[in-house]
Amino acid sequence: MMKPLPMLPLLSAWLSAVLVASIGTTSSTSSGSSVGTSVVRNALSDHLRHASIAPRGENILLPSRSLQSTSVEGTRECNAQIGLIGRDEVLAVLNILYSEGGTELVAYINGVLAPLLKYDVASYKICGACLDFDATSAASSVCEGYGSDALHSSLVLVPIDPDTGDVVQGSLRTSLLYHGTRIDVDDVATNTFPASLSEGLQELQASGDTSLIEALLGSMGEALPGLMHASLGNLAIVPDYLGYGASQPTHNRTYFIRQSYEQATLVSWYATQAWLSQASGGCSEMEGVVSMEGTSEGAYAALASSSLLNDMGVRILGLRLNVPVASPEAALVYMMVQYDGGLISPTKDNAGFTAFSPLSAWAYSQDLPLVANSGYANQTLLAAEWMVDDTFERNVPAWLESPDPIGVEEIVALMPPFAPDVFRPAMVQLARDAIAANSTTPCNTFADELVERGVDRLCEASLDNDLLELLASGVMYPTELCYSSGDTVAPAFQFTDD
Repeated sequence: MMKPLPMLPLLSAWLSAVLVASIGTTSSTSSGSSVGTSVVRNALSDHLRHASIAPRGENILLPSRSLQSTSVEGTRECNAQIGLIGRDEVLAVLNILYSEGGTELVAYINGVLAPLLKYDVASYKICGACLDFDATSAASSVCEGYGSDALHSSLVLVPIDPDTGDVVQGSLRTSLLYHGTRIDVDDVATNTFPASLSEGLQELQASGDTSLIEALLGSMGEALPGLMHASLGNLAIVPDYLGYGASQPTHNRTYFIRQSYEQATLVSWYATQAWLSQASGGCSEMEGVVSMEGTSEGAYAALASSSLLNDMGVRILGLRLNVPVASPEAALVYMMVQYDGGLISPTKDNAGFTAFSPLSAWAYSQDLPLVANSGYANQTLLAAEWMVDDTFERNVPAWLESPDPIGVEEIVALMPPFAPDVFRPAMVQLARDAIAANSTTPCNTFADELVERGVDRLCEASLDNDLLELLASGVMYPTELCYSSGDTVAPAFQFTDD
């Protein structure tokens, strides 16, 4: 299994996520994830505020459609409340997170931040489908093809007036938070986010067992920043991607395929907008202003979706990309560097990372119209010997296909000693040739040889979903790249030369 991330740096990133809500944030690339009092103070100087007026809500549902109260067996019901977390509990979580941050930071949290945490936070599982909404012309293309009939779900955190018990009235700004790679398909916020924190906090305070901190906060995952944002008076949305949550029984996952993340974002945005109007009786609405954050796969999802929302006219206050991977072909190069160097292996405590290889290969081996190599059996990213229909141990699609994919431990147990063996050998050789040429872009470096090598359609699929050009062309909103200088899985040099 993968080693847990160090607690304090991970939680520092949680509080610093509020920084993207500041209008004055500038584009940057940062190393490490520690945060100081000045950063928190500057971020909160322009925190996400809701308007004092109560505008008329707008129903964007098509006349024949309604938000569906369905659920997957054994999971939470769609468009229903999960639970309620009090503002005092939100503050207690903050103090737990930053108990090691020094007396100045703790004092600042309790003296300055605490009075701003005015609202309780209700959690909901909100669901919808492309077919429910009248998408704008700027966004309609993401609802074409695979996933157009999927029931998407997302965790939505909502500010609740503690005096009335109602949704805060006004025009609410939004935080969109995207989760990193999940091999275990059930490990998403709509399933894991706790209905209540009272019991966990009481047990922690009574026992002093610090291992309970990770269990308590780990259940919230990428929704942690949203907890504070909602208590400040804003919405927070954590989308389940296609093939997770409500769409898990009916659709396979994709991985680093741009349109599927855009689709999940679009439906989550529209479904939350429609739900909020209904839940508040038209007294609350989404303002059309958003901050965005994602980690790993979530950073890719956030970057792709930011372009979509920007085209829709949504104002993006900031975009924070944590250990981002923005290029499928570059990701393969980095993967080969790690495995050829023996940095990741089934015998190490990072063995869980070996499960990323079959997921990556399978994503570009499904017969999906979203990718250019669809329908080309001789150009799947999975090697033919790992797609043997009548042998489960050699049938990666059977490991990962919905509705019953196997978990990370089972996958690791089935993997070959050298994980890249699951990839098509021609692509592995292309990546190694790029490494020898000191290049992270094999498809571009060897563009004249792709047909001869038999990987032209694979490279086309990869380049179609490459987001590096989006960053290079200069996004029109403040963007922060956050990485660790010691990271060997998603290194910073994919974006910078130093």
